Formats: sequence, structure tokens, C-alpha cells
Amino acid sequence: MEGNKLVSKISNLVEEDRIVALREVLVRVNELREHFGFLSFGEMVELVSALNKLEKCKEMVAATTEKQRLLWDLVSEVKEKIEKMMFREEGTMMSAHKATKSYRFCSR
Repeated sequence: MEGNKLVSKISNLVEEDRIVALREVLVRVNELREHFGFLSFGEMVELVSALNKLEKCKEMVAATTEKQRLLWDLVSEVKEKIEKMMFREEGTMMSAHKATKSYRFCSR
């Protein structure tokens, strides 16, 4: 009997930790959604990498609650927005690089 009570208590503690962790991650991803416009290109690359790792966790944890589904939807949304922004910024950087090369070639 003592073993079952201990297992039950540990399971409850783990579940409470999971709920708190989910809530914290949800808050952080939501903050990123609101403020990712201030990130540098390198920071965006790191963030997309972190979000990819987070999405891999989705396969291990079935989305059973509304908060879990909200988290995964939010992660996908933020990742897509950042990737679009990176693509635009990368295109701008490439255009600037070509213009600089062209200017250097013409000035010689």
C-alpha cells in the first residue's frame, strides 16, 4: 500500500510540474510573438532552431488540453512569421550585398 501512495504522489507532482512548465512556455512564446520584430537576424535563426526543437516535443506529448493545442498553434504561428521575416531580411541583405559588389566593380 505504501508503494502505491508514493507512486500516486510522485505522479501528481510530475503532472503539476508539467502544467506549470506548459504555462510558462506558453507565456514566453506569446511574448516572442509580440516582440520578435526587434530581433537580429542571428537571434531569429536561433529562435527558429529552438522552436523546431520544441515542435519535436509535440510528437512525444499528445495535445489533450486546450492549453496544449494553443501552445502548438502559437509555436507554429511564431515560427512561420519569423521564417517569413528572415526570408525578407535575407533577400534585403542579398540585394545590399549585390549593390555593394556592383558599386565596387564600377568604381574601379
